[in-house]
Amino acid sequence: MSGVEAAIAAWWTGVTWAEVLGTVTGLLCVWLYGRESLWAWPLAIVNALAFMVTFFEARLYADVVLQVVFFTLSVIGWYKWLRGGPEKSRLEISRGLPARRGLALVGSVAAISAGSGYYFAHNTNAALPYWDATILGLSLGAQWLLNRKQLENWYVWILVDVIAVGVYAYRGLVLTSMLYAVFFGLAVRGAVSWNCAARRAERAERLAAA
Repeated sequence: MSGVEAAIAAWWTGVTWAEVLGTVTGLLCVWLYGRESLWAWPLAIVNALAFMVTFFEARLYADVVLQVVFFTLSVIGWYKWLRGGPEKSRLEISRGLPARRGLALVGSVAAISAGSGYYFAHNTNAALPYWDATILGLSLGAQWLLNRKQLENWYVWILVDVIAVGVYAYRGLVLTSMLYAVFFGLAVRGAVSWNCAARRAERAERLAAA
């Protein structure tokens, strides 16, 4: 067996069923988010459960907490997309975040990242506490925006994906790292798709008001 074959065999041996399930459901749900499909939410719930197991085994505890929160927010997001519009209609895409709300979001993300990073660094055997906590804070901010169908969620997810690729590769979660590299591309695609949809809706509103 060559060195390359041995490395591939060693990598595959370390891949768990939970990581595989998380990878598959993660790809599907992000793709469906980009298409504004409600089916993304039940897949997101399964994805959160699978990654809870994966990250706990990798001692990335901030990510375990993140997946617990994702599970809860996915249930809420499912309902909001379905009934969060006027008179409990389906929620439409919003574009443009008010300055005050944007500053509050940045402050919350910074506080969560710093606070959880400090806690995990001093109270657990977490592998990369501050980087892991940064993923936690940014992901919560992105999910909050996604639940409200705010276009800007994609820009935050792009930043999360860039950081996550390096963190997970460093911890030997090669499949998960590759998944986040694909997430990066899907997030870019989602941003473009939602931006086009928002512009079409805005044009339609202007024509209807004319």
